[in-house]
Amino acid sequence: DDEAAGYVLTRFLLAQGHRLVACIDGLREHLSASLRYAGFRRALEGAGLDPDAARTARGNLTFLGGQEQLEGLLDGRPTAVVCANDDMAAGALYRAHQLGLSVPRDLSVAGFDDAPFTQMIWPPLTTISQPVFAMAQRAVDIVLHVISDPHARADYELVPHRIVKRDSVAAPV
Repeated sequence: DDEAAGYVLTRFLLAQGHRLVACIDGLREHLSASLRYAGFRRALEGAGLDPDAARTARGNLTFLGGQEQLEGLLDGRPTAVVCANDDMAAGALYRAHQLGLSVPRDLSVAGFDDAPFTQMIWPPLTTISQPVFAMAQRAVDIVLHVISDPHARADYELVPHRIVKRDSVAAPV
């Protein structure tokens, strides 16, 4: 549930004390990124913050996209940034280091997907983990069921996500 995951991640940042939270969204036509952004906006609104006032940029879901989009967000002085995926979060983290910012002291950075590299970058990235293997296995099961029973229906299923708290997020100073 990408919308709920975007909500949970943004609420986590807000619970840390962040009030100026920016977002590097993904490609307009990318459904998961759009839903994550909707969750981001819902969390801000639920906290009494104006989601239209939040600094946002549209990235392309790549490391370079995260680098390119971060700098334009910084003039709004965010204390945290939510990125639509871990690749862009890693790019934003890299660009923050290039600009002399300390993560998470000056800027908290969070992403989605819990990619394997998120534990190896500095600081390790706070991210949303979704059970990708279980999702793939369930999708195969559904396809096989539909193939074996021509009257079967493929239902939409939501799988649980969890936040993986690592060192890239802290309370603002």
